[in-house]
Amino acid sequence: MTEPKEVKDVRVLFQQIKDESADAVQLICLTCNLDDSRKKSLRKKAESIRKGLAELDEALTKL
Repeated sequence: MTEPKEVKDVRVLFQQIKDESADAVQLICLTCNLDDSRKKSLRKKAESIRKGLAELDEALTKL
């Protein structure tokens, strides 16, 4: 069974968001003068976003 084009488009967008959020976190940690606790907090928030996107991706798979 093939996915509808719309589902594929959404899946691609989610992957781009996931990649860009990881890049953004890395860039912020490298360029900002953040203490370790703030870096850890930022990384936890980014991981939460990635988990949410993975759940959405799973839901799309079930459509």
